[in-house]
Formats: sequence, C-alpha cells, structure tokens
Amino acid sequence: LASSYKKLGLKDEEINAYHDLLEVNPKATTALQNLGNAYVEREDYEKAVEHYSLALNYEPENTDIRHNLAVVYLRMELYEESASEYALAVESDPANASAHNGLAICYYMLKDFKSSKKHALTAEKLGFKVDKKLLK
Repeated sequence: LASSYKKLGLKDEEINAYHDLLEVNPKATTALQNLGNAYVEREDYEKAVEHYSLALNYEPENTDIRHNLAVVYLRMELYEESASEYALAVESDPANASAHNGLAICYYMLKDFKSSKKHALTAEKLGFKVDKKLLK
C-alpha cells in the first residue's frame, strides 16, 4: 500500500502506511528503510536517521541501509558519523565504489587529505566518477 502511495506522490499517506505496518511488525527492516527514505525526501534527516538506525539494529550487515545512513549524516554535515558508517560499509563490501567516494568526501571535509585521496582513487578504480578535487 505504501509503495502505491509513493507512486501517486502521496507522501503523507506513504509515511502513515509504513507506520501502520511497523505497528504490526516493528522489526520490518524494509519498511524502516523505506520510511527513512521517505523522510530523506522530506529533508527530515533526524527522522531518517532514527529509522535507518532502527533498521540496522535488526540487520547490521545491510550495506544499503548503512550507506543511506551515511548519506544522511553527510547531508547533515556530521562528517565523523558519516565516515564511520561509510567505513563499515566499505569493510562489509570493499567493492562499494559509492561508499569509498562518500568516505573520501568525509575525510576531505575532516581535512584528512591523505585518506581522502586514498578512497577517492579506490572509488575511481571501481568506476565511480570522482570529484577531481578529492584526487589532489
């Protein structure tokens, strides 16, 4: 039902449908992740973090959810938190070019240019189009 609301652009109904589902099954990680995604679309990053974090309690090895959480932290300019999540995503999946790129951005913002360049080069080798300033 929630996905139908999403397709129709009915954001409030989509969010309410996911909340209804979670009342029945609070451990539904896909619903938690999709609810996090819906909150990201609304730029309600605190609620997105809350739902992604809950989902990771049930599926800590899920690199997609971890990556989403890292992206939200990056948008919130919480670079250390974002770097931690990206690092865990890279640890779980060393071929995740997007996670390497995200980690490069975080390190760049934290002024750790050596680590930034290392992960940017890895992301580029894995086929990700990297911002050239990360390679300097």
